[in-house]
Amino acid sequence: MAMSVSNVAPKLIPFAITTACYFYLFPNRSEPNLQFLIAKTLPIASLCLFIVLNGLKSSYSMKMLFGLLFHMGGDICFFDEKNYFEHGVASFAIGHIFYISAFGFSPLSIPAAIGAALFGGLWHYLAAGPFVGFTYYLSLTYVALILIMLWRAIARLESCKEDCCMKAPSSIGASYLGGLRILMDGCI
Repeated sequence: MAMSVSNVAPKLIPFAITTACYFYLFPNRSEPNLQFLIAKTLPIASLCLFIVLNGLKSSYSMKMLFGLLFHMGGDICFFDEKNYFEHGVASFAIGHIFYISAFGFSPLSIPAAIGAALFGGLWHYLAAGPFVGFTYYLSLTYVALILIMLWRAIARLESCKEDCCMKAPSSIGASYLGGLRILMDGCI
């Protein structure tokens, strides 16, 4: 059964509500507390629920679900980033690997790869100045994973034709969030 916007959109309402609540309750990053952690992880949990409600019938759905779960794990680790920063970055990186695997490597889309590489290379050059040693290479690896995810999401979006109602939103979201994550992580 092909999915349409009219039956997918209502299942995304919990995501929209939890995201709006998070930004309303915490317009600026605040000191971590339990309320902040819950508000931060609820949007991802609602996306996990969305995937489960649509069925785990494909490897694509399973990989997207695992990617989201590892991202939620990264947010939980960042709750105590003084002690678990590297764990959080590793969890986010594993999540990106799941997304990359879900998006696949066909079609190749060389222009998207070049665009992502130029964007990320410039960002890393400008933002990685304070990093030294292990942290520098950790940030370089992390940015590379985000860029590969961004490239694969854009390439998948370019190839979406008729039955991509489920895949196009995740590709659009990953494309947008990949670029946004690079910019936001530069502020950390």
